[in-house]
Amino acid sequence: MFAVRYNYLCRMQLREYHNCSSMNVTILLNNHILAFSSTEDIQFVFFNVPLLQAAFEALGYEVLSKEYLETDPTEEHVADLSAEELKDYRYWAPNQIGQIIFNNWD
Repeated sequence: MFAVRYNYLCRMQLREYHNCSSMNVTILLNNHILAFSSTEDIQFVFFNVPLLQAAFEALGYEVLSKEYLETDPTEEHVADLSAEELKDYRYWAPNQIGQIIFNNWD
């Protein structure tokens, strides 16, 4: 795992999604790793969107689950960080794997 600011961010609105009139979704893309988030700018709130997950996986993307992204980082997760990434990790003290992968502290 490595910490790289997301390369692309796409905001969209799904209409009539699962008994809701609409749902705002932010798609975070880091190379071929993808996640779905709320439209919060300061801290991402991750969630699963099965309909979009299936579509993006069919295109070859790895879609990370909400559960994985909200997991507390362990020493194993941090072991692959570069010296610069480790410095940022220690300074910002992220408490979720998703905050490391899709950091927005740059």
